[in-house]
Amino acid sequence: MNSTVAVNTCPFGVDHLKDLTEFGKRFGQDVGFEIMASFEEKDFEKNLVDVLPELMNHQISWHCPVKGCEYSAPKGTPEYEHTMAQMKTIFRFAKMTHSDHYVMRFNNCVVTPETKDNMLFNALENYCKVEDLFGQIGCRIYVENSGTIDEGTMLLDQDEFTLIVKEYDFDVLVDLGHAHANGWDIKKLVSDLKDQIWAFHLHNNDGRHDTHNRLQDGTLDYDEMLNFLAETAPGAEWVLEYEKPEDLGESLREDLEELIAFRKMTVGSYQL
Repeated sequence: MNSTVAVNTCPFGVDHLKDLTEFGKRFGQDVGFEIMASFEEKDFEKNLVDVLPELMNHQISWHCPVKGCEYSAPKGTPEYEHTMAQMKTIFRFAKMTHSDHYVMRFNNCVVTPETKDNMLFNALENYCKVEDLFGQIGCRIYVENSGTIDEGTMLLDQDEFTLIVKEYDFDVLVDLGHAHANGWDIKKLVSDLKDQIWAFHLHNNDGRHDTHNRLQDGTLDYDEMLNFLAETAPGAEWVLEYEKPEDLGESLREDLEELIAFRKMTVGSYQL
């Protein structure tokens, strides 16, 4: 099942998950959904199950929990046990929705020089466990460049991220907003890893704060960037990743419509 562009469900929260059906009906097979796993939130699972019959008509992928989970937690700790329990829940839904990939971060918490090495070691070890779990259903793991300098959560800088990705031959999702907020050379990053990049998160910011603004609201030139992505990594999926509830409605519809039209004009629809 192909989609031209996917939408991350974060701005829909829990209470507006039902509105996903409107986007599905309006854009048909051109739209897919990257579901932000929020099973810890009250009514998330119930409200998601209510809309799944409609969403199942579209390409579905899953994004790891951002709140309440820590992927660099050492085995045996409460944080580790809680995180792995969440992975099993997401695995159950990924199997149900026939998802072909799951987006995973290495960390959410603050990084210090004293904790960095151990955090990375634990994250790589935990990645293997998650890969083994999701591999049972043919669901691949996309590693996301996550964390920002401003929040103290950037575990790997650009050179380190590139080195790790190449060394371990990871499949990658490049989050353009995170890269821009950290001052990374995005064109170099994409050129260096283009054979391993399977998706992009699209959102904008001021070059410092990870605010998940609309594409034209920030200092990253998306007119130029989208042309570059279409030429350099044409097979990678585009995921519109907004966070603010105020960006729902017509704002999201307008941006999604423009992205779908642009992608069809430049690279078409690809089987990922």
